[in-house]
Amino acid sequence: MYNIAEAVSETEITLITRDECVYCEKAKELLQEKNVLFTELHLGLDVTRDSVVTLWPEAKMLPLVFKKDEYVGGYLELLDYLNPPLPLKD
Repeated sequence: MYNIAEAVSETEITLITRDECVYCEKAKELLQEKNVLFTELHLGLDVTRDSVVTLWPEAKMLPLVFKKDEYVGGYLELLDYLNPPLPLKD
């Protein structure tokens, strides 16, 4: 098991995922399409559920997406992060 806080802070983008998670797969595909390097930590293999809940109690669904040690959110927040909205014209 990893020291989760240390592992998340060491890479630009970190995903915490699990098996049979559609949005986890979509997040990985999106990052690969955008050529964004990321580290994947697998819940149950690399990190424990308890360590995740202790550090990020607001995180309720997978994947968990982090930019450095900042919690971004899940798949939809990752979409927003990678595709910011265009500014409105006056």
